[in-house]
Amino acid sequence: RHGVDFLETFPRALHQLGPMQADGLVQISSDQLRVSPKGRYLIRNIAMAFDAYLDMDENQYSRTL
Repeated sequence: RHGVDFLETFPRALHQLGPMQADGLVQISSDQLRVSPKGRYLIRNIAMAFDAYLDMDENQYSRTL
């Protein structure tokens, strides 16, 4: 839709989402990331993979399950 190659633009985030993909929580392709119904319960954890500021100060953010 926006002409973004996910594999090229977000390699670090997609690597972090690998285990979630293996568990069937997300589906990753070169042009989209699709969250499964089971994955919706962990949407915050999925979004955290794309948070550029998260690694800067771990103690600043609340924890997730």
